[in-house]
Parts: sequence; C-alpha cells; structure tokens
Amino acid sequence: MGLLYLFKNMPTAVKNIFIINILFFLGAWISQEVLHYNMTYELGMKYFGSVLFKPFQIFTHMFIHGSFSHILFNMFGLLMFGSMIERYIGTKRFLILYLMSGLGSALLEQSYWAYRVSDCVGNIYPDKGLQHDVLNGFVSNSVCQDFIRWIATPMVGASGAIYGLLVAYGMFFPNSELMFIFIPYPIKAKYMIPGIILLDLFLGLSSFNWDNVAHFAHLGGALTGFILIKIWNQNRTRLY
Repeated sequence: MGLLYLFKNMPTAVKNIFIINILFFLGAWISQEVLHYNMTYELGMKYFGSVLFKPFQIFTHMFIHGSFSHILFNMFGLLMFGSMIERYIGTKRFLILYLMSGLGSALLEQSYWAYRVSDCVGNIYPDKGLQHDVLNGFVSNSVCQDFIRWIATPMVGASGAIYGLLVAYGMFFPNSELMFIFIPYPIKAKYMIPGIILLDLFLGLSSFNWDNVAHFAHLGGALTGFILIKIWNQNRTRLY
C-alpha cells in the first residue's frame, strides 16, 4: 500500500521518467536473457570518434543501466530530489533541467574521452582501420593499452541527470539536512553536495585503474544544473 501511495503521488515528469527507466531496464534484461542481444551495450554511449558510436546513444544512455544496484541508486535519487524539485519549479522546467543535465554530462564525458584518445594516438578521430585492428585483437605496441577502453566501453545511466537535480536541490534547499550512507549524522545540503562534487572531481582527475565510474559525466550534469538554475534565478521569471 505504501509503494502504491508513493507511486500515485509522484509528480508527472518524475513518474514518467521512472517508468521509462524501469521499462528500459526490463527490456535490456529480457533482451539479454531471451534473445542473447546486449541492448545495454548497443544503447550505451560510445566515444564520438569510435566506429561503434551512433548518434542516438547520446540520448538513450540516460535511460539504460548496467545493473540492479545501478538503477536502484539512480531511481532513489530521482525520487528523493526530483519530486521536490518538480513541485517547486514545475513540470516543464523540471524536464528541461533533467534532460539538459543528462546531455551536459554526455558532453563533458565526451570531451574527457577526446583528451584521452588524443593523448593516446594523437588524434581525436582515430583511424578506422586502427580501431578495427584493436577491436579484433591486433594491438600494436605503439597504441596505449587503454585505447580499446576509450573507443569501446559504453557509458550508461541517469547519474548525470541526477547530479543536475542534486545541484538544483542544494541551490533551492541549501539548509535541508541530508544523510550520507557512511556518515551517521545529517549534513546540510549546502555542505554535502559540494563535497560530493569535489570528491567526483578528485576521482576523475586521479583516473584510478579500479574506478570505472564516469566522474566527468557527473560533473557535467552538475555544472549544467548549476548554470540552468543561475540563469532562471537571474531572469527572475515566475516558476511554473
């Protein structure tokens, strides 16, 4: 009964985004288990200079997730922050904030990939023949070991869009107290959210081998959310 009540009382945009993400997740699971087709890999965003890149991936990556825990945390963030924000600024602006944050996350992550690929082979658009050779296992000693990672590994998830909501929440409700899983006492949003972003920046710049999180995607979503809220606040138009 509690879950049904929660679902019925979700704001319109949050509810529809939630449903779309669940349908994509179930569709990807059925596709993998029944058809043996990796829908997650196909819809995840590849590097724009990769032979595996398709333009629709810039949009579809926001609605596809790699695991149950991945979608669980993102949908929790959507419900926790998105519901209050949509009620505060209205459905139209909420959709703009969510989708633009997701696209902003893709843009910054693509820029980071371009830097890494250029550093590896000296060009942001690697030769297609070289790419095919590397993807087929013919790795040249002159190509860095991470090259296949940059051209073949997809980015998936709604985290970039969620980070846009996270920043908006901190700007609208700075004194709201939040609980972090590893910290046993509440911290105000105006302190916790910048801390989370700084941690992402540190991890993104560190590029630890064990870390497969797209930290620059998080930062891109956060930056986009910040810019949008600043623009709306400066225009001083009535929120609707």
